[in-house]
Amino acid sequence: MVRHHKLKEIRNNLRNLLINVTQEELLKILDKIKEMEYDCNGNMIHPNNMNIKKKSILNELTKKEVELRNLINNSICECRRCVKTDQDMTYNPVDKSWYCVDCYKEMQRWTAKKKTGISVLFP
Repeated sequence: MVRHHKLKEIRNNLRNLLINVTQEELLKILDKIKEMEYDCNGNMIHPNNMNIKKKSILNELTKKEVELRNLINNSICECRRCVKTDQDMTYNPVDKSWYCVDCYKEMQRWTAKKKTGISVLFP
């Protein structure tokens, strides 16, 4: 756990920087996708009416979009459950995700109640 105020501030600023840069890149990709999916009148272009090259570019952009979303969702930058960015995090190896300490403990209690008292999902 990070206890020193200045270290927490540095950690939080780095997380926010990573999130902001990723979101900016994601917005650029989403704008490109929108440009390709709609004509100049704002009507959606059916995929059957796109040429192979355009479909290929659109597929690559969509892959990049998914990668960027997963990058943040699976990172230590934010809690997988409550999306807080300013908390100490705990890694769950079962689902390969980061959770803030409070959410992790709550999920441990919740899964323990559903099972026989032993949490398999949140060790």
